[in-house]
Amino acid sequence: MLLLEAVARHCPGRMVQIFATDVEEAGLAQARSGVYPLSVMHDVSPERQKRFFTRVDDFQFQVKKELRDTITFARQNVLADPPFSKLDLISCRNLLIYLNPDAQRNVIHLFHFALNSGGLLILGTAESVGAAEKNLRRYPSAGGSFGGSARHAVPAERQGSNREGPTGGDCSVNVPAASGFP
Repeated sequence: MLLLEAVARHCPGRMVQIFATDVEEAGLAQARSGVYPLSVMHDVSPERQKRFFTRVDDFQFQVKKELRDTITFARQNVLADPPFSKLDLISCRNLLIYLNPDAQRNVIHLFHFALNSGGLLILGTAESVGAAEKNLRRYPSAGGSFGGSARHAVPAERQGSNREGPTGGDCSVNVPAASGFP
């Protein structure tokens, strides 16, 4: 929701494509449905509820087609499956903390490969890039990450490159912080 709003405001006409992955098919099926209980809607502003959700019944809301159409859900094991590439943003919150150090290094290397020049890697606050720090530059957060504070990094050796990503060139978007949205 925040990304669609920010892109519409700062980069009109740009397409947003989100790849949402997980190893568990059950979690993906739930996410694909886009159905949320009424109890989580108190964290969503009335304006966003109106724009992005439809009431299903007295107890549930469903994400509208406009938002669902921007998301491709796929089963992916980041340790075994081929990575996506040419991504502008990877949000990997609270995955690395469950992996051993070798697996963490492999995943960070894959993320580094997958990011476009100037792409953004968002990690949970309990996570770090470890020894891969030499390949990534810390990006100071302005308090504006998905879901609150997080660690940010961008590929170091690609900074200053003129390689364009899938968006077709520069388009800066500052996504405001949001807490607890589904």
